[in-house]
Amino acid sequence: PSMSETLHSPSGVTGNTPKSGVSLVGYRVNNNFQLERLSKSLVWNGVTGSTTGAGGLTTSDIAMVFLPKTLTASWPKIADGSDDNYQVISDQVFRLEFQFLLKSYTDPTGGTQPATLSLVPWDIRRSHTAPNGLGDVSAIVVTLALLDTTSRKIVQASQYPGMISALPDAGGTTSVLQAWTDSGYLTASNIPPQAAAQIRLYQRYFYLSPSS
Repeated sequence: PSMSETLHSPSGVTGNTPKSGVSLVGYRVNNNFQLERLSKSLVWNGVTGSTTGAGGLTTSDIAMVFLPKTLTASWPKIADGSDDNYQVISDQVFRLEFQFLLKSYTDPTGGTQPATLSLVPWDIRRSHTAPNGLGDVSAIVVTLALLDTTSRKIVQASQYPGMISALPDAGGTTSVLQAWTDSGYLTASNIPPQAAAQIRLYQRYFYLSPSS
């Protein structure tokens, strides 16, 4: 699984303008079951800061992030695993899940709807159907599963899919950490017991600063 975000550039700007403070950032678990981070520097008109190819840009680089396009449409290599802007940041993380903590709010009847977890960064309880600048979100919730380097040496490559499937995907309003804890992953993972005993689960809430 992976997560990426795009930040929008000013409208009406054309040409290969200087690099901005805007970046494309993403995270994924690669085929070697290691956590990677993607970072692409963007120039002010939304194209990447590549210096290769005719005119300093490759064809795939000329992708306006502020157009209604998906990340994989703009940067196909993100999806096929060949993008060289990914770097390993943890060789122990083998499982990664994201959720969003939605804000509480007062409904039209005056009732208070509580904060809740969600798979999407908008509140369907309020009939929202698309991102609104994370306006509905109070925190991004990241849940990780780690297996230390020593324990990985006794786990066969063919055993990783079972170890991963023992930790279910995020679903609904249930905390991923709670779902993983309840899953019986230590025995369901089908890896040597001494390795399974070293699996560690972590969860952190990254609270967003309120808009001023």
